[in-house]
Amino acid sequence: DEELQDEEQIDSRDSNSDTRFQEELEGGWLEWFCRLKGNDFFVEIDSDCIRKRSNLAGLKIDQEYITMFLDSPIPDECDSSFLDNIQNIIDVYGQIHRRFIYTAKGLALVREKYLNGVYGHCPRILCCKQILLPVGLSEDLKYSRVKVFCPLCEEIYKPRRKCGDIDGAFFGIGFPHAFLLAFP
Repeated sequence: DEELQDEEQIDSRDSNSDTRFQEELEGGWLEWFCRLKGNDFFVEIDSDCIRKRSNLAGLKIDQEYITMFLDSPIPDECDSSFLDNIQNIIDVYGQIHRRFIYTAKGLALVREKYLNGVYGHCPRILCCKQILLPVGLSEDLKYSRVKVFCPLCEEIYKPRRKCGDIDGAFFGIGFPHAFLLAFP
């Protein structure tokens, strides 16, 4: 009965709204965002990393976004102002994400996803399903979407499964190399 009621509630939502942002989870904004469909390439940034001003040096970030990342509950319904600013919010999160994944804690979180095969496997037969790593083709936003790198054949591929519109700059061009230096 409860499952049927949940399905009816989901079906009753406005079909014109962006359902990607309608998932309901316990926890804060960071956890909610990382669990959205298509966002599994992201790791959840440690809140201490966001709080520390030195980690954000050089980034043009509205304090409202920092407050939202740290303190905001999951929205029941996304209001129009949230949906109007969603790309800016994602860009800010992605820029902080790029810095975070180069830290020891960030590398460990990516390693966990890597070992679980979240980023996929190499399509080349000779690579014997080598696990892939995320990579960007540029450090600049809106240059290209995230790609995946095979450490064995050293080729870059388009991810096979849908990973939303994740910008490659959210990982950067040097991430696979930094990861492989940390975890040979």
